[in-house]
Order: sequence, then C-alpha cells, then structure tokens
Amino acid sequence: MKFVYTLFALFSLSIGAIAQELNCSVLVDDEPAANTSGRIDKEITADLQNALYDFMNSRRWTEDEFETEERINCNLVISITKMPSLGKFEANFQFQSSRTIYGTDYESPIFSFIDKSITFDYAVGQNLDYNENAYVSNLTSILAFYAYMTLAIDYDSFSELGGTSYYAKALDIVNTAQSSGLPNWTRGNNTNNRYWLADNATNPQLEDFRRGYYNYHRLAMDQLAAKPKESQELIIKVLETISKTQQVLPVSIFMVSFLSSKDAELINIFKNASPENKKKAVNLLRRIDPTNANKYQQILR
Repeated sequence: MKFVYTLFALFSLSIGAIAQELNCSVLVDDEPAANTSGRIDKEITADLQNALYDFMNSRRWTEDEFETEERINCNLVISITKMPSLGKFEANFQFQSSRTIYGTDYESPIFSFIDKSITFDYAVGQNLDYNENAYVSNLTSILAFYAYMTLAIDYDSFSELGGTSYYAKALDIVNTAQSSGLPNWTRGNNTNNRYWLADNATNPQLEDFRRGYYNYHRLAMDQLAAKPKESQELIIKVLETISKTQQVLPVSIFMVSFLSSKDAELINIFKNASPENKKKAVNLLRRIDPTNANKYQQILR
C-alpha cells in the first residue's frame, strides 16, 4: 500500500480539467507489459492516462454542488500486464479513495480494491463514451462503477446510509454489464469481484455495517483530536458491529475492502489508548481481520 501511494506522489497527473465531485489521480503503469512481452506503445498509454483523468474528473456524477475543497480524493492505478495487439489491453486496476478528517489535513482511507484481469480496448484520441442505461464498453462501465462506489462510501461516512442511491447505481451498472459476458460482472466462483461488491453494498444484512461508516468517520474520526477516549470507544463499538455482522455474513468482500484500507489507521488510533481499550481493540481486530492479526499486535507494544 505504501508503495502505491509513493507511486502517486511521484507520478500523479495534474491536468487543468474542471473538477466535479471527484479529485481522482490517475497512473497508467505500462512497465509490467514491457517487462513480460516487450510490446508497449507509449503514445497510447500516455493518451489513455489523460483520457481516464478527464473521464473521472470532468464528468458530473451527482446533482449535488461540490466546493473545490469538498471533492472526494481518489487514486486509480492501472497496471498494464499485456498488450496482445495495438489498442488491446490486459490490466489490473487498483482503486483507492479517502476522506478528509474534519479540522485536519489528514486523509482517512475509506475504500481500497484491486480488480484483476481486466480486458479493454483503447485507441489514441478515442472518446470514452458512457451511457448509464446501456452497456457501451468494459472500460467506461468499470470507471463509472468505481466512481459511484466512491461516492456511496463517502456519502455513508457523512450521514447514516447516505450512499444508498449511489450503491444502487453501481448495482445497475453491474446488471447492465452482465450482457457483455466479461468476467467480474457476474456471480461466478470468485467472490472478490464487482458483482459481489455491489451485491454486498445493497444487502440489507449489511446495513448495520454501513451505519458503522458514519459512526466511525463522522462521530469518531472527526472528533478524535478533541475527544480521543470517546472516539476510540465508539470505534470499538463499530468493530463489535462488524464482528456480529460477520456471524451472519462470514464472507463479505465489502467488509474486507473496508478492513484492508484501515489496518494502519486502526493501529495508530489505538496505540495511545488505555490498556483496557487496547486489549479490546486487538481482540476484535484479530477476530474480524485474521489476515493482519500479527500487525495488530503492535498496538500492545
């Protein structure tokens, strides 16, 4: 994760486009393709990076008015793994978004997801067309899907279940794109895909988990500097809710994506907690996020 953020610091694109709701940095990394096949066209990948930036940042995704400082910060890294022929791409996408914590310049990560084995077409100068009522292309459907997921999660963090309408739009994209027959738009055997992200996000069994986004960010993180003890205890309650939700829905990629974005932040939050809250936090985190169980031991040091 640190490596990815370093890449953004070094290579993020700054273009004078008119930003709307999103402030999305874009990096198209063509080195993996160059290293594996030797086939790469720098003109196409550079033009693709510009086109993706414009698509994400210039398009109006909601009817709400956003001030410049209210734009949602997000990052998109596209690692081109292969160019089978001119204009044909195989790639992995990594999408991340964050939320500024009130009264600080700290960006709290709120969404992180890696989307693998994506195929798409692109030619220099091509218009990236998108129609929310019809499937136009795999590339623009994926971009729109993550734009709405980003909006939904951000809105959830500012009001209880505030992102509902945008999760619904993400699910609509999934349903429409299934006609393409391309992977990651359908149930399949892989639960780590776009279908399951949208399915989980709109599942009533996860509403309490979604309320946790608001409790964690608006009621806890926005108050952490002023009320550290109260905020830590509220976050512990959020972790307890996640634990209970996992008993009902043990495998949820939506919850996994939340936890994968939060491990370092949670460690920092609880390093200075009381011994009692440290112990509670570590026990909960090791239970709900066993992949990072050893990391959470840092809290107790």
